[in-house]
Amino acid sequence: MTLRIKLFGSLELERDGRPLARFASRKSGELLAYLALNRKAPHTREHLAGMFWGDSSEERARHTLNTTLWRINRVLEPPGAPAHERGYLRVSPQHIGFNAASGVWLDVAEFERRCELAEQTDAPDQRFALYSQAINLYRGDLLADCYEDWCIVERERLQGLYVRALARLMALNSSNTEFDLAIDCARRILSCDPLREEVHRDLMRLHLDAGQPAAALRQYRQCEDLLRDELGVEPAPETRALLAPILGATSAANRVVPARTPAGAPVPAAAVAYAGPSAGELAARIEYLSAACDAARAQLVEAMALLRELTGDVPQALAS
Repeated sequence: MTLRIKLFGSLELERDGRPLARFASRKSGELLAYLALNRKAPHTREHLAGMFWGDSSEERARHTLNTTLWRINRVLEPPGAPAHERGYLRVSPQHIGFNAASGVWLDVAEFERRCELAEQTDAPDQRFALYSQAINLYRGDLLADCYEDWCIVERERLQGLYVRALARLMALNSSNTEFDLAIDCARRILSCDPLREEVHRDLMRLHLDAGQPAAALRQYRQCEDLLRDELGVEPAPETRALLAPILGATSAANRVVPARTPAGAPVPAAAVAYAGPSAGELAARIEYLSAACDAARAQLVEAMALLRELTGDVPQALAS
């Protein structure tokens, strides 16, 4: 059966549905992962020895590389394995590479292929299916417990593809009024990068479209707190502009619709009562208006400074 290598989340090896033995050393798994990720070309022994054992002498690094290759082959090609289950690595006196023709199934390669095909197709249904398959392959960030530079760079690249796929799926689900699925995509994006303010806005709008104004308000507060705590800034004007419709929808949701009563029957006062905004919603409105006043005041100060620079004076009406 085909060897399966999974690199998303953590390194996992399978053959015939059964997990293979774990490597005896962390470097063995990392070297195999590096060769699999950079499978399109062989690598010189000097390059690999320097990258993985650069703090050792040249002779020691080459010896450790040979030992590590032996350990990898011992796991991938156990004694007595048939010929079609051998030759996963191409090893020569000068070069070492991954044998792309060995029929190995690699989750990263499958993920990249589906993302590429989705970008190339014009059929929305096919694009949706391919992106859905891609994000299902992404079990977690690449080799989450590896902190080598080469891995960090590749991890960020693949996470970028993942976020792009989620954004495409979010748009497709939203256009199909599948708001719950679109909301899930937005949340996954924010789990990768919580400070993407534009995605917070998308999530607020999705909650409004789904008839969930209270959730939209919570999302606004979460965005506001994150920006203030992490970056020391307030939400952008386009984000603050969403607060008014969110509060309006929240107030509308609090209205009690009176039940129908027989003609001439007295209508109980409670049936026509309007609950009105809660204390929290009133505080949110006050905060929103206060922020708007602060923004207007800042613009006025800036305008006064510009006017003073241009004319050397400020009209009394503005100065007061």
